[in-house]
Amino acid sequence: MPSSRPENGNEAEDAVCHFLPEEKLVDYVMNRLPESERAGVAVHAATCSHCAERLQEWEQVMQLPELEGFCLTVDGVDGSVDDGHHIEVPSPERSLIPPARMGRKLRMRAYLRSAGIWFARNRRFILPGAASAAVAVFLLAGLFSMKQQVVPSAESIDGEVSSKIAVMQSAAYEQYPISPMPPMHGSGGVWINRNSGELLIVVDGLKPTREKDYQIWLQQEQQPVSDGMLLTRNSHGKGYYYGYGPVDPDQIVISLEPKGGSHVQTGPVALRIKVNGQQ
Repeated sequence: MPSSRPENGNEAEDAVCHFLPEEKLVDYVMNRLPESERAGVAVHAATCSHCAERLQEWEQVMQLPELEGFCLTVDGVDGSVDDGHHIEVPSPERSLIPPARMGRKLRMRAYLRSAGIWFARNRRFILPGAASAAVAVFLLAGLFSMKQQVVPSAESIDGEVSSKIAVMQSAAYEQYPISPMPPMHGSGGVWINRNSGELLIVVDGLKPTREKDYQIWLQQEQQPVSDGMLLTRNSHGKGYYYGYGPVDPDQIVISLEPKGGSHVQTGPVALRIKVNGQQ
């Protein structure tokens, strides 16, 4: 008898277990849950293939070489529980626990991954997989609640971005103006909080194209890391980006890439912004 639950295809990929939110999986991997809650997560993941797969993804993230430098090591952490269930976790002799800064980024990444899933399925932007070294999210997934699954209007986006900029006018954020360079782009600005990894980019004059996307690259000592796509909303080319990343960039590059983005930069540079802390 054929199964009523598909094993392959888009329907299987879209299956979601609401018992364990992404944030709890991150806290489990980071060893930040009480023992009673850890046991509950382990027992559930032992019987739910969907949650077990997500848990394994987050464990792989924590073991990436790019993230190990941000992590602390703790001895004697065991992922087993008394009833015989066992979930694969980082080695008991060397369990990775990120400090507060990386922890905030991972939990924000998890929260917005679950909260922004509708937008990610219905818009042509890249949401990096859980095993990606860049912990990135995008403007609309983070600034809008997507009530009734309605894409916000351009006016609504402008209002939300203006409110966000007002919050970022503080000493915690570095601010870098973008000088206009016609016909490549107009004026704009970049706001960075290096403690949290928070990043906002607003720029005018980037003309939307049907064949290309504007992809953002964070460069640190000439090593680029993709941090997602710049959203362009209208014929005036107003572009927005809001996200988080583990890299402290010394410059930000925006390039024109094929639709959906590239693993490495291949297209021409549309904008280059130095953000080396010298304002």
